[in-house]
Amino acid sequence: MPTIKTDPKRERRIEQEIIVDAYNESERAMGWYCYMQEHLHFPFTARCCVERAISPLRVGDEMDVNDLAPEDECQYEMFVMTRWDR
Repeated sequence: MPTIKTDPKRERRIEQEIIVDAYNESERAMGWYCYMQEHLHFPFTARCCVERAISPLRVGDEMDVNDLAPEDECQYEMFVMTRWDR
């Protein structure tokens, strides 16, 4: 996965808006979940950039993202809902 250059404004926004009251990994994940639920506009097109053993997607595959996965599926990582048609 490409390395993203550190942006102090972005880091400050993450600390002050997304994980401000989070005391552990689970609370940080829920902060991200709520932030993404509020700021993402569905549907949108996404492209796979990393192959993972838990996903049938290959690098370069495009798909329409329809929603975030249910909250209980996103306690440690963020997952999205998409239609799979291969």
